[in-house]
Amino acid sequence: MRAFRPFLIWSLATLAVLMGFRLLAWSLFTRTGDIESGELFAALILGFRFDLSAVCYALALPTLILTALYALGLTRSSRYLNSSLVVYFSVISFAVVFLSVMNLIYYTYFQDHFNIMVFGFFEDDTKALISTMWKNYPAVWILGGLALTFVVIWKLLRLVFHAPLFAASKDRPFWQRALASFAVIFVIALGARGSLGLFPLGVADATISNKPFVNYLAFSGLHSLHRAIKLRLRETSVWNINAKTYGYQDARTAAQDFLGRQDLPAADDPLTWFQKTIPAHKGKGAPSPHVVVLMMESFGSYWLSLETPGFNLTGELQKHFREDTLFLNFVPSMTATIGSLSALMINTPHRPDGGFLTENRYLQVPFRTAPARIYQEAGYKTRFIYGGAVGWRDIDKFARTQGFESVEGDFEIQKALGRKLETHDWGLFDEDVWAYVQKTLSEATTPELVVVMTTTNHPPYQLPSTYQPLPLEMPIDLRSRLNVDPSLALARFRAFQYSNQKLGEFMTTLKASPLAEKTLVAATGDHGFLIVNFNDSELLQKWQVPFYLYIPTALKPAKIDTRVFGSHADIFPTLMSLSLPGRQVPMIGSNMLDPDVRHEAYHFSRLAFSSEGAVLVENAQRTRFFDWREDRERLQPTSPKSDLEAMAKRYKALMSFLDEYYEYERKHGLRTGL
Repeated sequence: MRAFRPFLIWSLATLAVLMGFRLLAWSLFTRTGDIESGELFAALILGFRFDLSAVCYALALPTLILTALYALGLTRSSRYLNSSLVVYFSVISFAVVFLSVMNLIYYTYFQDHFNIMVFGFFEDDTKALISTMWKNYPAVWILGGLALTFVVIWKLLRLVFHAPLFAASKDRPFWQRALASFAVIFVIALGARGSLGLFPLGVADATISNKPFVNYLAFSGLHSLHRAIKLRLRETSVWNINAKTYGYQDARTAAQDFLGRQDLPAADDPLTWFQKTIPAHKGKGAPSPHVVVLMMESFGSYWLSLETPGFNLTGELQKHFREDTLFLNFVPSMTATIGSLSALMINTPHRPDGGFLTENRYLQVPFRTAPARIYQEAGYKTRFIYGGAVGWRDIDKFARTQGFESVEGDFEIQKALGRKLETHDWGLFDEDVWAYVQKTLSEATTPELVVVMTTTNHPPYQLPSTYQPLPLEMPIDLRSRLNVDPSLALARFRAFQYSNQKLGEFMTTLKASPLAEKTLVAATGDHGFLIVNFNDSELLQKWQVPFYLYIPTALKPAKIDTRVFGSHADIFPTLMSLSLPGRQVPMIGSNMLDPDVRHEAYHFSRLAFSSEGAVLVENAQRTRFFDWREDRERLQPTSPKSDLEAMAKRYKALMSFLDEYYEYERKHGLRTGL
């Protein structure tokens, strides 16, 4: 069928381009020996099937139009068809190239194809993100190349669709035209489905190895974007999607499974089962301490294990790590700043599905688990300080809703310090944020809860003109693992070092001041950063962040086990145990200083960790199990074990419970006007 010959030419060319991008990803992001030839071949074959599926979806509309005209013999209707097809396929072809380029760039940030966080480009500070990409990538060359690509595509497609489509088929009988049309439609539909099995080709089929990058090569950026869009629509329309995924019908059943108690009384209020009375401690009767919680941008702790005198990542902070309490078996709530920060503000884990709390139906819901509200009721002044513009992603609105009396950003900081401050694309440098925190705490007349979010350690990795970097000679082993250009990695580590050094200087100043014995300080990261490829044995290393804790002498327990596991939802329970003795509070996380409770770490990526191992809880039926080797340095797949199965059950129950709790708070808050 000559009419469909241009379609075939376009399809083959597009498949070649998509395979070229897949091979480019393989050459950019892997080292020799990382992937065996058999694994690579299997990934490329499966990747070709995904690409073919995408191509067939693109062919569907013009094919239906063309086959209808062809079968009905309406060949004169093709007068403007060639021009229309040139426009259509030019747009599709350019979109394929553009999205493939963006997908490669996306991998350097998230080690994944497009996922639901891609919408952050439009919901975050879009101007700053564009500025970051402009500074970190050869943007002029990329844009110039894309423009040239579109011109080339346009000219080539005009050649491909130059000849009349129906020239050789005008006089064929109807039954031949109809049969040929049916055959073409069948082939396109089969190609789009991608499979002869019961289910069409999907993301689950791309899991062909325990090496994440093999699975990355096997999947498709175009399919991943389509999936991200579907998840985005799904998460905003189904409030209890986690409970549905994990098979729970009500809050009480989920609470019973999470708490390990089958005797919970019936109650309309889900927080009834999570009320805890904080015991008195040896500091009883002492003035209430200030509580300062520092969430550091991209404060990943995997890199701390690579530090040497010549590769100095922590600077002055290292001294405080040694002197105080440091938990390293610790993970954030989420992989994005807004997810971790908003979850911290209401003192719960971040759910695998459900979206960011500042960007859905819960933006104006006053959660009763919010630490700011709890501290406010205890007589504290509550403040949220952000090292940038406080309107970022509506965090100012959310913070005020959760009980922060004062929300302060770059404008307030600059005004209070009384001088012109040097800035970067995302706001103020950490040193000025710490100077402001130190100043305001010194002037405080009542106990304060202060939650701080920094912005410096973020692409494009700008530093103050006055900063003198410490030695940063990357180890050869690390350099060989990088999946980004070494110069970009060095800029990343330099910004990381700067933030750590300035936090260390802040702690040195605080400890030398009268604040030392009346201030609790907790520091953690919103997430880490991914500039090497992590495999399934390094799931903890991939996501872990530190939890640093400074406790005044009068409040410090005699013995602390820093090997226990925890996550962001455990930060405030730990701080409340030291600062709010005798109060009854709703608490979903656990006190990490308590040796008598079970310590587990919960991460948004469906992962849970404990001293027994880890679980990846995909849905109600499917869980992957891992146990530790090398003294908890690495994980290895294992068969189901009772303790790991129990942890998986608790993870499913907790995430399902949160759906019910959030929705109850939404309705309760609206009804009571809290």
